[in-house]
Amino acid sequence: MEAYTNITITMETKEQAVKAVEIIKDIAANRTPEFETELTTFIEDIEIKENVVEVDSSCSLMSNTFCEMMPQIMRSFGWHDLGKVTMNAYYFSCNCGYEANCTGKRFKNGKVRVTLEERE
Repeated sequence: MEAYTNITITMETKEQAVKAVEIIKDIAANRTPEFETELTTFIEDIEIKENVVEVDSSCSLMSNTFCEMMPQIMRSFGWHDLGKVTMNAYYFSCNCGYEANCTGKRFKNGKVRVTLEERE
């Protein structure tokens, strides 16, 4: 498998970014991985740069996991006091050309908008 996950989640503060990573790790920890190291590798690839959570070309997630977990992560931000949040997550499989893009926005009032697009 050669597939890459890229994620950029922009928060208002570094503290919110740290909280977002805790939420992401909790969601990943409560999933059953499709292969043994899928989620542990993904978690290891998460970085915080100032107020931005990034995953850069992580060769970890399967397409099903990406398409289920990314919208779940974005929706879960609506339950937490994280201010404004924008997310762009992109998945690309080099083997078959499958692509998925998940975008999301959390407004200050807690409402969340999430879009998932898939292309084969």
